[in-house]
Amino acid sequence: MYLHSTGYWLLLTYNCKKMDSLISLLKHRYIVVSHLAELLYDKKSNATYERLRSRMTERHRFKEEEYKKLHIIFTEMQLDLETQAKMLERLIKFPNTKNSKAFLEEFPKNIGHQALQLKAILQDIGGQTQKDYYRMYDHLRERRELKDEHLISLAQKINEFASTIKKQLKIAQREAKQYQFSAGRGQHSHILDN
Repeated sequence: MYLHSTGYWLLLTYNCKKMDSLISLLKHRYIVVSHLAELLYDKKSNATYERLRSRMTERHRFKEEEYKKLHIIFTEMQLDLETQAKMLERLIKFPNTKNSKAFLEEFPKNIGHQALQLKAILQDIGGQTQKDYYRMYDHLRERRELKDEHLISLAQKINEFASTIKKQLKIAQREAKQYQFSAGRGQHSHILDN
């Protein structure tokens, strides 16, 4: 009887769906995991980073609250990026309007999202040469005028990542229906600070 119930539990555990789509989003090269962990757990520490890393590597299962909050964070990120892409496209069409100038003044400080790796995005836009990346970064930081081709590329890359987020979140919703969320066991499996 004991073996039967243990085997049944192992079979159930094995057949549980994984949160592959959510994990692939977390592992995306544009995401800064430590910043995302800070948003997720409302605390900046190595422990929160390690807690999220343990979920990403599937050493521990996500809690339902973590999944829900990650869904909210990624949805907000997606909406922010879509808005920025639209504003960039509008800026290219109408560069001399009051709104365009105000947006361009604030944009370098607020580009992307706090959990996004700006360098990776700019490297993808600027090609493989570091020179292009540094030129774009300096132009953004110093608020010098970027060429339209860079702004178009930036809008496309931001929009592309927003679409990836949206697609992965839809898949994650389906996966969540069959996923066996953690009941809280394993949350203290690494050193937590007080």
